Amino acid sequence: MGAGGDPGDPTRAAATHHGPRRTPGSLAPGIGRYRICVNGFGSLFRRSGDRAGGCPAPGHLGPAFIEEQGPVPPGRPGSTRSARRWHHGPVTGQLIVLVDDDARLREIVGMALEGEGYRVLPAGSAEEASDLLAREEPDLLILDVMLPGQDGFELCRDVRTRSPVPILMLTAKTDTVDVVVGLESGADDYVTKPFVTKELVARIRALLRRSRGPEDGNGQRRIAVGDLEILPDAASVTKGGEEIHLTKTEFRLLTTMASRPNQVFTREMLLSQVWEYDYFGDSRIVDVHIRRLRSKIEADPRRPEIVQTVRGIGYKVVG
Repeated sequence: MGAGGDPGDPTRAAATHHGPRRTPGSLAPGIGRYRICVNGFGSLFRRSGDRAGGCPAPGHLGPAFIEEQGPVPPGRPGSTRSARRWHHGPVTGQLIVLVDDDARLREIVGMALEGEGYRVLPAGSAEEASDLLAREEPDLLILDVMLPGQDGFELCRDVRTRSPVPILMLTAKTDTVDVVVGLESGADDYVTKPFVTKELVARIRALLRRSRGPEDGNGQRRIAVGDLEILPDAASVTKGGEEIHLTKTEFRLLTTMASRPNQVFTREMLLSQVWEYDYFGDSRIVDVHIRRLRSKIEADPRRPEIVQTVRGIGYKVVG
């Protein structure tokens, strides 16, 4: 794809330029530009030069994930190591474990996240990830589905039995079944390859924001729904006096609806209020999380009495 492509193409990133404005095509001394291309199979390559082109069009070597890095000191041709940061954001101290069997993809995504201020620990397999998780307490887990040995679904289920850490599935699969299986395995969200860094970072930020717990604008400290007792500040839910273990996303979903009993929430409203998504939200996320929530709080999930479906509209919590 050349630099003259459609500016609205989501796979086209505009070049950044630092310092005094220069004539088109000119670069400051010692400065070079390049574009990183990751095709749909996860293979990475670099095209360097003054122009932003060089990446294949979608469909050639698989659909292309393209993210252009700004002006950087030139490195060895073909090298991806000439820049260690894509952006210069504040260090947040938030730790992300990135699990993907493609070493070069781990490097590129890791550089992007480090550039946004996150700390990143990479792992190339479920076994490596399990060792990391036994030693560390990450704020977020990015998990590829296709892993050697134990796959991402199995690892997700295993992690979810012992930790509420937010999990973002990263996969080249777009089949609805795989998406649903990932979510039902305990993932909070997913991103499919090919993707652009902006989308990945936006999903991560939304996950980390809501993992801090719900914001209760009414100052309410206790919500009672039937035999459920919800304590928003303590992130606690009990049913008949027994504690129910919810993921952070499930808890936020329940609290959002339970704080306004009998109000009908559309899927779009829940995406906005719980997942903090707008145009790139997927309503399947809502439906799968509702099913998971019902399996934990309803006496009979097939005949829900607390979280009810309003056909053709969405869901409500019956107060």
